[in-house]
Amino acid sequence: MQGISNINVGNFVSQGMDKIDGMAAKLEAKMQEMTASGKEMNPQDLLMLQYEMGQYQSLLTAMNNTVSSIQGQMKEMANSIR
Repeated sequence: MQGISNINVGNFVSQGMDKIDGMAAKLEAKMQEMTASGKEMNPQDLLMLQYEMGQYQSLLTAMNNTVSSIQGQMKEMANSIR
């Protein structure tokens, strides 16, 4: 097996949170734009919004699962040291 590469968990989480924040801001702006226009929303716009919200939810879930896994590994390591 090759050498293990170093992973900076802090940078990983920070970058993930930055991406989540950016996606949330874009979604919020898009929803405000759609509702502020006062026009009836067409099905294509609604489908695109739903798709983007699904992407956002997927990223949130992936980050949550990853952080939970890292926490579990850290607890296991801490318990093995005792």
